[in-house]
Amino acid sequence: MLITDKEALNQFYSDYRVWQGIPAIERTADGRLFCTFYSGRATETYGNYCVVLQSDDDGHTWTEPICAAYDGEMNRCFDPQLWIDPLGRLWFTWCRGNALDLYGAICDHPDADRLVWSEEFFIGTGVMACKPVVLSTGEWLFPLALWDLWAFSVNLPPYSPLYINSYLKNSYKYSGANVYRSTDNGKTITPFGSCQHIHSRSFDEHMIYEKNNGVLVMLTRTTYGISRSFSYDRGANWTIAENSGIPGPSSRFHVRRLKSGRLLLINHDNFTGRNNLTAFLSEDEGATWPYKLLLDSRGNVSYPDMTEGDDGYLYIIYDHERGAYQSSLEEAQKCAREILVSKINETDILKGALQSPAGYVKQIASKLGEYKGTCNYYSKFCKINPEEFIDTVMSYENVDDILETIFVHYPVNCQNMHCTDAEKMDEIIGKIKACRCRSEIKPLLTTLITLLNNVQKSAVKTREEPLVNHMIEYLQANINEEIDINELARNLNVSVYYLCHLFKKKTGLSLYEYRNACRFAEAKRLLADTDLKISEICSKCGFSDSSYFARKFRESENISPTEYRNLHRSI
Repeated sequence: MLITDKEALNQFYSDYRVWQGIPAIERTADGRLFCTFYSGRATETYGNYCVVLQSDDDGHTWTEPICAAYDGEMNRCFDPQLWIDPLGRLWFTWCRGNALDLYGAICDHPDADRLVWSEEFFIGTGVMACKPVVLSTGEWLFPLALWDLWAFSVNLPPYSPLYINSYLKNSYKYSGANVYRSTDNGKTITPFGSCQHIHSRSFDEHMIYEKNNGVLVMLTRTTYGISRSFSYDRGANWTIAENSGIPGPSSRFHVRRLKSGRLLLINHDNFTGRNNLTAFLSEDEGATWPYKLLLDSRGNVSYPDMTEGDDGYLYIIYDHERGAYQSSLEEAQKCAREILVSKINETDILKGALQSPAGYVKQIASKLGEYKGTCNYYSKFCKINPEEFIDTVMSYENVDDILETIFVHYPVNCQNMHCTDAEKMDEIIGKIKACRCRSEIKPLLTTLITLLNNVQKSAVKTREEPLVNHMIEYLQANINEEIDINELARNLNVSVYYLCHLFKKKTGLSLYEYRNACRFAEAKRLLADTDLKISEICSKCGFSDSSYFARKFRESENISPTEYRNLHRSI
C-alpha cells in the first residue's frame, strides 16, 4: 500500500534502514528532484519497501521519505521507478509481491507545495526496473520483465507444490522482456509485445530506444553483457536477441535518446566487477560509443538511472555498497550504503572531464549511519539451492507433473531445440517414465536438468542484416507505393521465397505487414503534427479508401483517427 502519512513514514527513515539500493530519479519542469530506492530487513526479499525522497536545491540536500510503498513483513515491494510523463505527471511505480505485479501511483502536480497522490493502481504483471519510453508516434511503452521462477528463485518464497502448480505453470510461460503499451496517455495500459528469446537472461532490466528510422532497439541485461533485439512494428514483435557487443558485469545499465539527438549509455567501462561506472555518448545510433566520462571508479557502484533537465543537465543516480546480504548488522554497517547523484552535461562527456560550472559528481542523496531500530534481521537467512528444487518436484505424485514443472523452469522451444541433444533428452525422459522405484528418478532428474540448463543458442551473422535493412529503408521511403516483390528480389539478386522468408524471420512480419505498419506510423505522425485532412493523410500514406483506413486505425489503436488527433494535440 502507498503510505503518505508523516507519522507512519517514520518507520522508513534512514535511522531504521540497514541497507538500501536500486535507485531511480526524476526532475520536474520547475527543477524539483525526486529519487526512489528500496530497503527492508537484511536482504532483497521479504519485508522490502520502496521510498521516495525530494530535493528542492538541485540535489544538494534531500528529505527523509515523503511516501513509501509497503505491503507488510511477509510480502515485499521492490524495484521502484520514477517517471514524468509528457503531461508533466510524476509516476511512482513498484513491483509488489511474489507474483511480480507492477503497481503505481501518480502525482498530477509534482511541483506543488503539497503533493497529492492518486490511489495506487495495477499496471501489469512483471518488474519494471527501467523507465518507460514515448515513441515519436505518441505511444507509451512500458518495459515489464517477467522472470523464470527457478532462474530468479532468490527473490521467491520456499517452494510449494500448490504455489507452483496453481500459479507459476500458467503465468511464467509468458516469461520474457515484455512490453506494455498505452495509446491514451496512460488511461489504459495493456500487454503488447515480448522478446522471449534471450540467451543467458539475467533479470532483463530491458530498455528501449527509437532509431531515427523508426526501428525500436531493446537492450537487455544478460550474464555475458548486454543483448540487443529489434522491433519493426512499434514494439509488437521482437527479433531473437543477439549480443550487442556492449560488455557489462551483469548489472542494470541505462540508455536514453537525449534532446540533442545523441544516445546516452550509462554502463561499466573496463570493469573487473561493478566498478568504473561511466557515461557514454553515441552519434551513430548506438553503433559506437566514442565519448565517455568516468563517474565513479570504485567497486560496488551500480544500477544507474537518469533524467534530463530542460537546461540540458543530466542527473544520474546510482548506489554504492548497498549493505544487503551481510552476515551481521556490524558487517552491514561497514558498507557505505550510499545513494549518489551526479549532475553533468553532454559537453562534459564529449571532453571526458567535468567542466560545467554547475555540475558535480558523487553527491550524496542518502547515506546510512548507525542503525537505531530494534529488529534483529540477521537471525536467519533463507537459502535455496538446486537440490531443494529437485526434492520439491520429487514430492509430486504424478511423473507428468514433475516433468511439466521442470520444463516450466527450463523451457525448450523451436528457438533453442536445435542446440539441445534431443535424443539424449528423450532417452532420459523415457527412463524417468519407466521407473517403478521413486529413488531411481532423482539422479535422472539431475541429469535432465543439467542437460536443459546447458542449452546454448548461437547466432551467425551473414548477409541477412544488410538485406533486411535495405528492405526496411525501401519500404519506409515508399509507403504510398504498392510492393512488387518480384522486382525487389531481382534487384537484390535473391529469390522471392528467400527474401520473404528472411524478412519474416528477422522482423516477425511479412513485407506487407511491415509496409502497413509504416503507413500507420506515418499516418499517426501526420495526424498529430499537421492540419491535413484525413482524406489527404490517407492518400499520402497509401490508403485509397478512407473508410478502410478509419476501420483499420480503430482496430489498431482502439480510437478513431480524429480522436487520436485530438488526444495527442492536447499534450
